[in-house]
Amino acid sequence: MLKSRSLARVVIGLIVLTSAFSILAEPAVAQNPVPALSFTIAPSERHAVISPSQPGTASFTGNYTVDKLNVERAVVTFNAVVSTGWPVTISPSVITISGTAGRTGSIYITVVVPPGELATNIGTLTVTGRAVAGGLQSPAAQATAIIVPEPYFRVVIQVDTPFIETSYSTQAVISLKVYNEGNVKDTIRIDIQNIEELSEKQWFVVLTRQSFQVEPPPGFANIQISVGLPKQWQAWPDNKVQTIQIIASSQEAVQNNKQFVDVIPVFVRTVGLSTPGFDVPIAILGAVLAAMFMGASRRKRRA
Repeated sequence: MLKSRSLARVVIGLIVLTSAFSILAEPAVAQNPVPALSFTIAPSERHAVISPSQPGTASFTGNYTVDKLNVERAVVTFNAVVSTGWPVTISPSVITISGTAGRTGSIYITVVVPPGELATNIGTLTVTGRAVAGGLQSPAAQATAIIVPEPYFRVVIQVDTPFIETSYSTQAVISLKVYNEGNVKDTIRIDIQNIEELSEKQWFVVLTRQSFQVEPPPGFANIQISVGLPKQWQAWPDNKVQTIQIIASSQEAVQNNKQFVDVIPVFVRTVGLSTPGFDVPIAILGAVLAAMFMGASRRKRRA
């Protein structure tokens, strides 16, 4: 009889313990009803090709996974921002998940880099996602990527006086402004494209400086070119026009296996009489006065 009672007590105890564990186990399953969202971006870096007038784009793919969904429906929302303030779009930005379908997927992010953006202005893209299910929101899932504007190179020459009138045996000065309209600091080189032709004609060209660095816009450099005309006798004006072809080239472009040059012509016309070693107007005036004096002397003798 005692054994039967003891056995009954053991059975009852087991039943009580089993019930207690069952009661405790139910909250364990439901103790974390908040959904979990994981998110990544690929690639981690993009280069955007831009120009002074054309914007560029950088495209990324985002991959997400939603776990611990204890309800049939969840909504996942994404938003993005770029540190430089560039425009950015996400497609799709809101995703609805029903049941077990769509718990993993992709979104597409596009960043627009404005025209003329400096290559040193590197943007950081940050995408943040959240999942909401049963009124509960997941912790924020975040991923980042880098956008680099591709360097471009552009040099522009502006000449103060593109047409010069002078005479032989004199010197002319050409004043230039050389602008860097690329989006990186550039080393610019100045050359005379037709220097051999000028040398054969005994024209001499001297640059104040041939190579120099210029900051990105609105950076520019002032350059002067001295041109010495041939020393030769010219009894009457020949009105010849000599072209001087000035060329500016981007050395940064060369280092990046690219090329950008700007060429501008300056026209020099030879006018007036020329006597090497004499001032032409004074020489003419002296000749006139001498002729007048000789004429007066002859008249006196005849008288």
